[in-house]
Amino acid sequence: MVHSLKSTPFRLIELALITCLILLFAWGAYQRNFVWKDDLTLYLDVVEKSPSKSRAYTALQVAFMNLGRDWEAIEAGKSAIYLDPRNAEAYNNMGSAYGRLGLYEKAIRVLEKILYYAPHYGEAYYNLGVAYLAVGRYEEAADASKRAIDIIPQHAEAYNNLGIALLKLNRYKEGIHALKQAISYGPDVIKAYNNLGIAYINIGEYSMAVDVLNEALYREPDYEEARQNLRVAKSRLEEAKGK
Repeated sequence: MVHSLKSTPFRLIELALITCLILLFAWGAYQRNFVWKDDLTLYLDVVEKSPSKSRAYTALQVAFMNLGRDWEAIEAGKSAIYLDPRNAEAYNNMGSAYGRLGLYEKAIRVLEKILYYAPHYGEAYYNLGVAYLAVGRYEEAADASKRAIDIIPQHAEAYNNLGIALLKLNRYKEGIHALKQAISYGPDVIKAYNNLGIAYINIGEYSMAVDVLNEALYREPDYEEARQNLRVAKSRLEEAKGK
């Protein structure tokens, strides 16, 4: 968001309008579903009492995201950034929210901007890698994931994204290594097992694919994609044995 040449009165009026909209929408939703209080009602109250504090809007943004209310999180993030154009956490949360809404190009623009202000923000590199993957920019996805890992060395999800990007680039040896690292640092990152199984299928290592996909289903029995890939791996293994 461009922090520009608006006069202070106009800026305050614009911020007040955004704040009113956030409070109105959120309070209406709260009244419809009383179970949504706790963090949300706490930070709505904080924002109402401290409307000029960027961190208050960031906390409200997180509360909205925890409830899956991504559009409201984005609006809260805009208010946070309006008050503090270098609020890295608000930018990162906004990029994540855009990504969850499938608006990956917007996510990329926001995340690239934050990294100009905060070049060592590992989670922003991770989210940028997710967005790059989603739009097929695999080299950039690999680079962003590597940067996330450089800053947060045991980031299992970033290793998983790096593995996917490298497989898409037909760099199977490196991709398999990254996926193994993902599993090592995050044994509950179930999609890494599935991705590793796919990699083994693609290079003809069907027995290894069967083993890793069985492990995925042991950890998450309802993982249908892993089950389908396991059927493929077993079928290919039987074909290979029959030759």
